[in-house]
Amino acid sequence: MWRDLLAQFRSLVLQPTCSVCQVPLQPGEGEAEPCGRCRQRLTLPAKGLRGRLRPEPRLPWICAGPYDGALRQLLLAQRRKPDERVLRVLVAGVSDAAGMRFGDPDAGPLRLQPIPSWKRRGNPLPDLIARALPGEPVDLLERSRATLGQHHLDRAMRERNQAHSFRLRQPGPSRCSAGPPLVLVDDILTTGHTVAAAARCLQGAGLTVAGVLCLARTPEPGRGAGGSGLRCESRNGDRPG
Repeated sequence: MWRDLLAQFRSLVLQPTCSVCQVPLQPGEGEAEPCGRCRQRLTLPAKGLRGRLRPEPRLPWICAGPYDGALRQLLLAQRRKPDERVLRVLVAGVSDAAGMRFGDPDAGPLRLQPIPSWKRRGNPLPDLIARALPGEPVDLLERSRATLGQHHLDRAMRERNQAHSFRLRQPGPSRCSAGPPLVLVDDILTTGHTVAAAARCLQGAGLTVAGVLCLARTPEPGRGAGGSGLRCESRNGDRPG
């Protein structure tokens, strides 16, 4: 009898919980991914969302879900107080898909380049996301200047705003040009001009950029969460790229 009671006690105390909502997992749910309730609440498709950037070089992108509702609130909270357990389960749904979409099995693990911030204490999420993904985080880029918030800029102004806003940390021919392709990593994708500018900087140094991976993308007005358009404006205080 005591053994049965002890077993029941252990199952209650040690029952795994969802890293996002902290609710006990149901049978068949794993700790490495969001629970079924969170997947529905955050609108996380099983294989993520994908599309292609509008700005050149029109790279393919993949993300966990739409930047709206509960997922938007969660990411804003993560910017203020990051939790690596939450980030790991959010990227779990897209990491395998990203490997198949961007990777070359013969070239080795993907190299992951987080989008850097201009401020010293900038957005911490791109670096944390890159560390949560299978692959090799690299630090090849830095901001060359500050840029304006883009939520009031039209397309031409956004392009000028981001033009030449990145540079290599070590100028000159890159010793990293040979090897696996690079994947740009960010938390939120909106117009795509920020990651496009980063990609052009890397490509100008002879590096191959395979695509963009992020946690969420802002839906285009008039299109559902599954659409492939990118919204041309951001919300005050969000400052996605």
